[in-house]
Amino acid sequence: MGKITEINTWYDKILKLLKGEDSQQVAGDDVIGTPVATRVYDLIYNGSYIAAAIVKKIAKAMNSWWDVDNDDLKDWLKNFPVVYVAKCLIKYGNCYLEVIRKKNGEISRLLPIPTNTIAKIKWGWYKQQVGAKFSYFNEFTPLDQRDKQKKIWIGTWAPTNELKYNKLKQSCWYNPNLNEVIHLMDQETDNKRYGKSMFESCMHQLLLLRYIDEYYNAYFDNGCIRLSLFHVKNLKENEEISDENRKIFADFMKEQAKGLQNAHKTLLIENELGKIDLTDELDANQWISYRRELQKSIAMAFEMPYDMIDSSDANRATSTSALEAFYSYTIVPLQNIILGCVENIVEDDPKWKDKKIEKIAFLKMNTKNLKEESETVKNLVTNKIITINEARKWMGYAPIDWGDILIGGDQTNLTLGKEDIDTIKKTKALLQAEINDLSFSK
Repeated sequence: MGKITEINTWYDKILKLLKGEDSQQVAGDDVIGTPVATRVYDLIYNGSYIAAAIVKKIAKAMNSWWDVDNDDLKDWLKNFPVVYVAKCLIKYGNCYLEVIRKKNGEISRLLPIPTNTIAKIKWGWYKQQVGAKFSYFNEFTPLDQRDKQKKIWIGTWAPTNELKYNKLKQSCWYNPNLNEVIHLMDQETDNKRYGKSMFESCMHQLLLLRYIDEYYNAYFDNGCIRLSLFHVKNLKENEEISDENRKIFADFMKEQAKGLQNAHKTLLIENELGKIDLTDELDANQWISYRRELQKSIAMAFEMPYDMIDSSDANRATSTSALEAFYSYTIVPLQNIILGCVENIVEDDPKWKDKKIEKIAFLKMNTKNLKEESETVKNLVTNKIITINEARKWMGYAPIDWGDILIGGDQTNLTLGKEDIDTIKKTKALLQAEINDLSFSK
């Protein structure tokens, strides 16, 4: 019974939070509360297996290789917390990174700040609360603006660990003693201060799915016995049930028959009684079908192919197009938020600012069916339609020196030009040299 009570508390807590009764995650009159408390999303994530699975799958899909035209920057970006940022954007619609700078202004690290500990404050910038301790952060600010605001702040004689407000201009000055925060937020929202969680579009489906699962749990917890009611019987003709018995029945229905915790129970009223079954036979197939449709609706809200959750539902004809839609409508928008953040860092950081970095991107996710693609390419090569290098380019591989020749068909009738033969001989000699080196090293 403790488990069922816990479930109802979980459900009620979420509904309460959704009504906006508790949306302020950081204390203080200067704090701008979030539209929905982050605790809602934490409860959903921790209490829903499908929500957690979707978040993890999207975050992993986000973490592709960087495509950058500067090796030093590419190495620095290896430490960028892509997966963490992705999870926060999906769960909360917001992610916060603390900027750690060197004395010369270069950014050495980006440290994740737990989303449920930080909020915007009036007139700008950010406030964090951990227990009873408060910390303030500057907003990520370009160098030229930062220097001007520093001078103004120094002249205010403000406490070293706090911010100073300019109420007239509704902004904060830059405190040189505080670190900055980069605030990444989902763009699909009308709220200028906070992003919107991806859970929001399927919140009720997630709650309902959890409720169905716990309905089944209650059935087994109560010994697989259906809900039954015992009633007063053998009343005389025209005899009415006494007020006392009416109250007994009313209290009985209110306190012991309603709610998930009472599903499938057999209940007893002490009187001259007859038995009535209040529930139909549990139709497992119907519930499983309904549950499956809810899962599909949730996956649809994330633009995620359902076969990524349930492989038994895979459809070869539609899987590739569904994966491409998932990449275009879910992965790319999230990656673009991260790319915008990186571009702002590169433009501001003295280390990268003067290196004329023109290309910052993620490598495109491979949405093709590799098995089918490889068979197609193999046939094209075999039939002398494309060269080896054309085939390699098709599959995303770099060209090779001798790959610009047609080698398909009957190899006994293969005709090569002098340049082709020379290239093959050179390649063979190089390979032999490498083999000799390996043999010698052993």
